[in-house]
Amino acid sequence: MTVPRFLRVPCIRRLAALTADAFQAPVPRVTGPWPAALDAYAAFTAEAARRALGDETRLETLRARLFVNAHDLGSRLRAALRIRSARRAASVARALYEVIGVDFRCAGGEFRVRACRFSRCYSPQVCRLISSLDDGLFSGLSGGGRLEFDQRITEGAAACTGRTGGITV
Repeated sequence: MTVPRFLRVPCIRRLAALTADAFQAPVPRVTGPWPAALDAYAAFTAEAARRALGDETRLETLRARLFVNAHDLGSRLRAALRIRSARRAASVARALYEVIGVDFRCAGGEFRVRACRFSRCYSPQVCRLISSLDDGLFSGLSGGGRLEFDQRITEGAAACTGRTGGITV
């Protein structure tokens, strides 16, 4: 499965809106061709997350909002695309991650990200916070699976790896 090119920027805009809602921030302007739209979204999330990291008292609430907003999107996509298997959920996740410049692979209850466009502008702390979106989206798409990271590119690993928490693909 591949997301058609003409839908990529609208997908990024939707992601930007649900992310801004979680941060309780204005929705960033995400325009232009795909690379520019993705760079605008990456800059917005990196800055919003950096600001949030300074307020330890609201981090858990923020993680929960990021997860819930992304879970809602994943659940809606699960229903609209009639996703009924873990394999199909992983296929859709891979297509969606392709839209945001992430090489996501999932098999046998494990996942691997060999390349991530965001790793260029995210610190390890920002990556851990924003990963709540990844976890929520995958949970919604898969009907309850979770992304449990073992290692991350932003922490110096060659790839992000982990488990799909309860879902074997």
